[in-house]
Amino acid sequence: MSNVRIAVQLIESLVDQGVRRFCVCAGARNAPLIEVLDRMSAVRPELWVKSFFDERAAGFFALGMVKQSTEPAAVITTSGTAVAELLPAAIEAHYSGLPLVFLTADRPRAFRGSGAPQAVEQCGIFSYYASQFYDIESIAPTVQISRQGVTHINVCFAEPLIDELIEPILNLSGKFDQPVTETPNSRPESGWRVVDFFKAVKRPLVIVGGLSPQKRGSVAEFLAELKAPVYAEAPSGLREYQRIGNWRLRSGAAALNASEFQKYFDGVLRIGSVPTLRLWRDLELQLRQIPALSVHDLPFSGLSRDQTKPISYSDFFSGYGGIVAEAATRDRGSAALTEDARASAVLENLLDRFNGSEVSFVRKLSEIIPSSAMVFLGNSLPIREWDLAASWTAPHMNVFANRGANGIDGLINTFLGAAAISNQEENWLLLGDLSALYDLNALANVGDMKIRLVVINNRGGQIFSRLFSGEKFLNTHNFSFNNWAQMFGFDYLQLNAGTMRENWATALAKLKRQAVIELLPDNDQSNEFWREWGAL
Repeated sequence: MSNVRIAVQLIESLVDQGVRRFCVCAGARNAPLIEVLDRMSAVRPELWVKSFFDERAAGFFALGMVKQSTEPAAVITTSGTAVAELLPAAIEAHYSGLPLVFLTADRPRAFRGSGAPQAVEQCGIFSYYASQFYDIESIAPTVQISRQGVTHINVCFAEPLIDELIEPILNLSGKFDQPVTETPNSRPESGWRVVDFFKAVKRPLVIVGGLSPQKRGSVAEFLAELKAPVYAEAPSGLREYQRIGNWRLRSGAAALNASEFQKYFDGVLRIGSVPTLRLWRDLELQLRQIPALSVHDLPFSGLSRDQTKPISYSDFFSGYGGIVAEAATRDRGSAALTEDARASAVLENLLDRFNGSEVSFVRKLSEIIPSSAMVFLGNSLPIREWDLAASWTAPHMNVFANRGANGIDGLINTFLGAAAISNQEENWLLLGDLSALYDLNALANVGDMKIRLVVINNRGGQIFSRLFSGEKFLNTHNFSFNNWAQMFGFDYLQLNAGTMRENWATALAKLKRQAVIELLPDNDQSNEFWREWGAL
């Protein structure tokens, strides 16, 4: 059964059982549910739909409606930590005996235990506090909601998320295809080990994800010896490392998208945490046949296709030896590096042309932040933009991020905890506006460390503007963060597209020890940048 048909059947079932009010927290994974509900509410005026960016707030808002009306209400979330945010409302609903429905999107079951982005263990996450629980993948069973507690409906959606036209399905008036018997997910194990991998792969791409400072030296030494193209993400601490300079890929996804990848590479060696790069997800679909070997001490492959544990650092570094020395004699990277140089030149041109865009703002900021500072990157767009556009001449080795579950909640508090023990003179956080709104009370926990909290205020979740049409995914707003800074005694600076970028460093230098810096990029320029960059 398609994603769309499952979504239609589930929402119609909830409506048939008296659910008329929906609190929606739009993300990518729950797109089928959001789009179906949007179409249904447009023609059924009895349905009430309100958007939230904060799942915890949505949970309690829905709880209040149930308490006042005694009628069931539903909360729809995306996958990952978004689901965990509903636990406080679940506890209250349980002890109050109120009918609350949580409809949570999930990645396919094959991802469970893999450590892939947004693939936390959602089944049973509410434990004692869910009266009813359903785990749905390819068939939508008959769902019966609880009248005195929480009903948790967890539904797995594979890509493509919107896999069928919605309107014709809604016109079927409940007539669906006959259910098919579910078969276990195929989980082919790669079985790759160091010797096998380098025998099979002649043109490897190396992706380096997050590394602890203790691991960076040995990884850098290996990369210098391997002499193969390397894409090093910022949390690796090796993005600007000079010893691998001749082998670094600087253009990001331009040369590493699924359609271009096989021109230059026949395998992927991942070292460190699960990558941010979109290519890692493409290994599930268009590049499923490509060999992939992971090196990490945690047991997460980050891929549903490969349930084997990564090779530990110690086993890898004791096992590659002469294999790599022999492999390094081959010319495997010149074509990829040539294409990367061309794409990098285009990138520089775009950054200059669209100097009011969000990506260009990130480039300028990276040129100003001292190399010795600790930098913490928020999820969603900030970490991707830093990887793409941060300065290559101003190295930043102390870069961190929350990439375990890739959530946008709790980022400021995590940053403050890291800053408290960083021993760095300056500590910078770069995050999006919705991430900041999640964690507004965090500034109460600031000590005396030097803090630069940079909020990219693009008026909502603009990463979704490139994925879906319609503002329901964006959570647009007109909030400013100056009063927030004032409330906690932080200095405040606003930088926008009209501000002369040559004056940024001077303005930033005048700030007090603790400051909120609000960046207001030109969204039109940002959209045009991504349009031209995506056309490469």
